[in-house]
Amino acid sequence: MAKKFKLFSKLKTNVIDHPKIKYSRLRKRKWLRLKNTVPQRLSEFGSLLMSKQMLRAFYGNCSEKEFTSTYKKAKTLKGNTGVNFIKLLEHRLDTVLFRMRFANTFEEIHQFITHKHIMVNDQVVHTSSFIVKTGDKISIRKDSFDFICKNILTSFEQYLNLEKVKITKNADRIMIVFTSRSFLQQQVRSMVGCLKYLGEEKWNLKKFNEVLVLKKRVNCAPPAPPMGLYLTKVEY
Repeated sequence: MAKKFKLFSKLKTNVIDHPKIKYSRLRKRKWLRLKNTVPQRLSEFGSLLMSKQMLRAFYGNCSEKEFTSTYKKAKTLKGNTGVNFIKLLEHRLDTVLFRMRFANTFEEIHQFITHKHIMVNDQVVHTSSFIVKTGDKISIRKDSFDFICKNILTSFEQYLNLEKVKITKNADRIMIVFTSRSFLQQQVRSMVGCLKYLGEEKWNLKKFNEVLVLKKRVNCAPPAPPMGLYLTKVEY
């Protein structure tokens, strides 16, 4: 079993929301139990160590040396040290690419960077710890464009639990048609549930607009049952 899944098992959580664990594609019993495991009681030192290891795993399991040097750099900056520490971790090149969903694991992201597929400000960057600043332009080498696009599409399919994706490009638009194994995180059901509450006058228009502005599922109405719902078009 891959090193990353052993780490998730040790930490008792799916830290980076990996689709193989999220959709129960790992059929061994210990991986199926991972989502419902009750954490064991730890000492104060043990809980602090576990928290640090989880934070490291959340940011690609970076080396202890990089992690410590980033914290020391955060201490020298003005403001709250903890906030500055998280900002520096979020500005790492591998973290930025992972948030953009170039891949589902940091291992794949590190491979893209070390193989010199990624460019920042038109210059090849081969270190994952590179700090991205506001206004920097991230791009892909011309020779690597098709390869990276194929990998991004595969990651997109796995993360959203899709069975098939078809992309057609016209003169004025790109059309994406996909078949999913399930609703996309219950988006359609949540939208229909909110419209149902509005139609039944349980919500007024002001409440409905507030939910749209918040963009959080906890504020939505109960999702509608998955019977005959389908999304035909999304316009921006």
